[in-house]
Amino acid sequence: MKDTMEVQKVEMKDARTPEKTTEKTNAPKTGDNQKVWAFVLLALASAGTATGVTVYRRKKSKMTDNKKETEEK
Repeated sequence: MKDTMEVQKVEMKDARTPEKTTEKTNAPKTGDNQKVWAFVLLALASAGTATGVTVYRRKKSKMTDNKKETEEK
């Protein structure tokens, strides 16, 4: 292809993808049989615990501040 310094139009098309089949594939087993739900539940429990601790500390801090203000009056 020569460089003519002109604008060239290029048309690209996607390659055809094979149609999905219900046949069993010959893909090798990787040995990874772990269920992902256990990790999802663990992550949700961790997030809930972190949120609960944060809320508890903030409420406790506000109660302590209110107590100090009451004692000063």
